Amino acid sequence: MPTAAPQLPCPAPGAPPPRGLTDAGLAAAELWLEERLYAKAQPRLRHPRVRLWFIFMLLRHAGLRLVEIFRLRGDSLDFGRGLLRVPGSGEGTTREVPLSPSVARKLGTVWAGWEGRELPLPFLCDASRVRRNLAQCARACGLGPELFTARELRRHRGLELVAAGLPPALVDMFLGREAAEKKSLVRFDADAAKALLRERIQGHARSSARNHFRGRVTRVRPMGLLADVAFATASGLEVRARITSRSLRSLGLAPGVIVSGAVKALWIEVHPAANAGTAAEELNRLPGIVDALRREDGFAEILISLDGGLLACAVRPACEVDWLREPGQKVGIVFSPAAVILTVG
Repeated sequence: MPTAAPQLPCPAPGAPPPRGLTDAGLAAAELWLEERLYAKAQPRLRHPRVRLWFIFMLLRHAGLRLVEIFRLRGDSLDFGRGLLRVPGSGEGTTREVPLSPSVARKLGTVWAGWEGRELPLPFLCDASRVRRNLAQCARACGLGPELFTARELRRHRGLELVAAGLPPALVDMFLGREAAEKKSLVRFDADAAKALLRERIQGHARSSARNHFRGRVTRVRPMGLLADVAFATASGLEVRARITSRSLRSLGLAPGVIVSGAVKALWIEVHPAANAGTAAEELNRLPGIVDALRREDGFAEILISLDGGLLACAVRPACEVDWLREPGQKVGIVFSPAAVILTVG
C-alpha cells in the first residue's frame, strides 16, 4: 500500500497560511496512518503501527489526554455501544466518552482483528515516542509538527464540538474538564447531559447519503466531456467515480489527492457473493458480509460490513432481495461510478 505524502489543497495566492490544525490536514494524517496500518509489515513493526493508529484515533475523535489513553483497560472499551469508560486518577472515578458509530466500528474492527486476537492493553508507552511518531506523520503530510501534537488534537476536537453547536458545558464534560464544569453557570442533570452528549455525537449524519468512502486517487482517465477517477481506501478497496471534465479541473484531481465519495443507499444493489462478479465491467463491485437486515413497507434495508471497518447501507425493493435470509451471508454490493459524488478531503 503506498504511503506517499498526500496532496493538500493550495491556499489562494496572497492568503495567509492556515493557523492551527485544519480538517483537510487531519484527513490527510488519518489516511496516512491508516494506510500504514494496513500495509504489509514485519511483526516487529506491525504492533507499533497499530498502537500508534489507535492512540491517534483516541486523541483525534475522543479528545483524550495521553495519560488517559495509557490508563485504558480491556473493560474500558465498549465498541458495540460506542462508549469509552475512561478511568480517572482517583479510585472509582470514571467518565463515559461517546464515539461516532463510524469511528467506533473502525476501532472495534482493528481491536478484534489484530492478528486474530484482541490488542494487548494497556497502551502504555513512552510519551516521547508518541510525539516522535506524530511528528513523522506531520512531516509526511506537509503539516507543522509543532501543531500536530496530542494537546492540539484534543483542542481541535473541542473546537469541532463547539462549532457543531454543543453547549460549552457539555464540551467540558466530553473532554473531562471537571473544574470548568463545576464553575459553569449552566445547571443541568448529569444523566440528561450524558444522554444529550451521546445523541449529538452518535446521531445520524446530516447528509442523506449513507455510504462514505475516503481514499487516495490512484488514476484519472479523461474521456472528452467526462472523466473516470479511481481511488483506493486505506484497506485496499477500489472505488471508481465518473464525473465531468469540468469537475475534474475544478476539484484539481490527480493521483495522490485525497477524496471522499458518497453514494446514496438507493443507488446500491446487493447480489449473492457468487453473482456480484458478473456485473458489468465498469461498475463498482465490493465484497462484504450482511451485518443487519430489516424489511418494512415493501422495502429492505441491508447493512453490509466491508473491509477496513466500513459499513455500507443499501435500500432495495424487498422482492429483489428475498434470497437474503439472515446476517452473516456473504454478498457483493454493486453501484455505478456515476452514482459516486466526489469531494476533496
